Amino acid sequence: MKDPGVVFYSLLVRIAQGWLARPDIPVWTRNGVRAGIVHPFVSDIDLTIDCRLATPDASLKLIKRYRALRKILPVLGEVNWIHPGSQAFLREYGNPLELRRDPELLFRIGHRAAAVTDAERLSFLLRMLIADFENLGRRPSSRRKKWQRHLQECGLTPTSECFGLESLLEAMSPLLQRVSGPGEFLKNLEQPRLRTAYESWPTASILVFVREWLNKSAEIGNFDWAVRSVDQMSLVEREVLRAQLLWELAYVCLGEARMEEPAQVAKHSEAVLVLLKGACSAESDWSEILEAFGKTGLLDPSQLRRLEKLKVWKTLASCSAPWVGFCVRPDGKAALCELALDLDVRIQPGNSVDSVFSDAPFEGVRALMQSGRLPANCRVCVRQEQVGQRSLRMSLNERTAVHRGEVGVTEPRLRRLHLSFDNECSLACLTCSCRRSRKWGELLRQNSERSGWADQSFFDQIRSNLPWLEEIDLSGGDPLRSPSHEAFLDACLASGNAGRITLAYRGCALSDPRAFFDRWSRFRRVIVVALLDGHYEKEPYVRHPSSWSELSENLHRYDAVPQNVAVDIGHTLHALSVYYLPELCGWIAQQRFSQISTGRTGRKILTEQLSDSNFLSLPNCSPMLRGRVRQKLLSADCANYFSHSELEQLVSQIEHGTSNGVIVPKMCKWLDTARGTCFERALPEMAEFYGK
Repeated sequence: MKDPGVVFYSLLVRIAQGWLARPDIPVWTRNGVRAGIVHPFVSDIDLTIDCRLATPDASLKLIKRYRALRKILPVLGEVNWIHPGSQAFLREYGNPLELRRDPELLFRIGHRAAAVTDAERLSFLLRMLIADFENLGRRPSSRRKKWQRHLQECGLTPTSECFGLESLLEAMSPLLQRVSGPGEFLKNLEQPRLRTAYESWPTASILVFVREWLNKSAEIGNFDWAVRSVDQMSLVEREVLRAQLLWELAYVCLGEARMEEPAQVAKHSEAVLVLLKGACSAESDWSEILEAFGKTGLLDPSQLRRLEKLKVWKTLASCSAPWVGFCVRPDGKAALCELALDLDVRIQPGNSVDSVFSDAPFEGVRALMQSGRLPANCRVCVRQEQVGQRSLRMSLNERTAVHRGEVGVTEPRLRRLHLSFDNECSLACLTCSCRRSRKWGELLRQNSERSGWADQSFFDQIRSNLPWLEEIDLSGGDPLRSPSHEAFLDACLASGNAGRITLAYRGCALSDPRAFFDRWSRFRRVIVVALLDGHYEKEPYVRHPSSWSELSENLHRYDAVPQNVAVDIGHTLHALSVYYLPELCGWIAQQRFSQISTGRTGRKILTEQLSDSNFLSLPNCSPMLRGRVRQKLLSADCANYFSHSELEQLVSQIEHGTSNGVIVPKMCKWLDTARGTCFERALPEMAEFYGK
């Protein structure tokens, strides 16, 4: 016997079709009603109406008839109006999961829904979640069948029989962990944040409430604030946004308002396309979408031409680095940033800071980014964002003047410098080289001379830029041991501009900081990342020949820095250190630092990973280590410093490594010969995992 609810809804459908359908305008149901999943007076009757053979006047009359019928039958829901021009767009860009809910449409437009990506799955679930938000809060049991079907279509398994918001988010967690980037996405999907965000969407993630952002942008006629939000997203998040925006374009293609309020529809469409350009993975994607959208007739030719020339530079290739500053290596070579490859330009007498910043290599990179293309130099950030890590690009965009809208893309201004004055350092770390450490040069009997480039002419040049400089990152070598370091601080203080400059240091845990406390207190802010790559006997092996007692003593000295100085502990995750992360977390917790930022509620350990080309990168972990790492990293010690999703992501990276790990012990043996260390004695567990 049929469900009474299904019978009742079948009767309502017959009434609607009898009132609306004509020989040249077929009408059919889609979504839940078509699948027989209904809950009386909660489920809507969603229809598709094919107007491709009807005249515009006949279509307008039908819209009026539908609105009149809806007053009598309030259970009528959304209508997809198939117009000439929308067919090609849906075939090319329609969300496959949404199209599969309308098999009649797929048959009529001669299309077979394509394979589904994770971004499209998440886009589909988010749309369903927001559309069903109130019903899930009031009547979760009535949505059980519907959400069972949604989750199964996305390859997910319900975690319980209750289909409330929390259980749905829990069921979605495997997909979220695969596609979520390091932005605010996951945060806005957690309870109770999602409910708060739903009630006050302007503060919520654009990924969750795309339509509200678009409507607001179209209403005020300003897309900049939304574009800036896109600029902070990782590559993974942009893929999700792109799927959402293509869905939104499909929505406006199918909307009834396009015939009655063309100006409003055009405005909304323009907002979608502006943001879509920021989410496209390549210039070709944008051109193809623009061409397909032009065939729908929603924008006139002049609007399409304006969009085609639109200089929205905040695309996949967007990075503020080449507009606000550059990096100088220990040998004086310049680069876009500390992670990018060197450019063919060097700081030297006769080649000033200003001339380097305006030289051809930098101008070429800026022109490339403005055209929407990505320089080859930027591959590190691309790789990080593709696996959901937070990249330097994202961090710089949040901090710099370009992101705040103070500097246009045609007006580069030196606001940030990353300086390595020389290779002065007393350590020969596993992850370093002669280029950055004089100690390595001594051990290998090559390049043992100090490679400093900063002379008096540099300090004279930089003084003229200090009124605009906001952030100066200092590394090395060991910046606190560099002879140029004190001279640079004194030049900043003498200029009278130190009060507006933020200094950032990295890798200073082995130098006594007390001699600099007085100078640091006169800068706007000082940020120190003190590197700690192990504990007890492990640290001196990784960072040879460091002294563990001296290092721990210096960390406690940093715990008494002036009020304007923030100190974080930095840790490099690699194939020899990741296994010991819980022990390091436990040691830090035992120290009970008062100033150093280390723990929950704002405390943290800053981690970075080596590039894939490094022999110690995480993919090179041995298979035996990959089998042991999950339980250890998900321990309580790590949970004090890292979120569960961060740890799961780290474990996943290690577990999916493909290397056999043989390169690690071979390279360690070679390093032991050069440094006079012993891999097996310092790291016995690693020697077991990698084979003696």
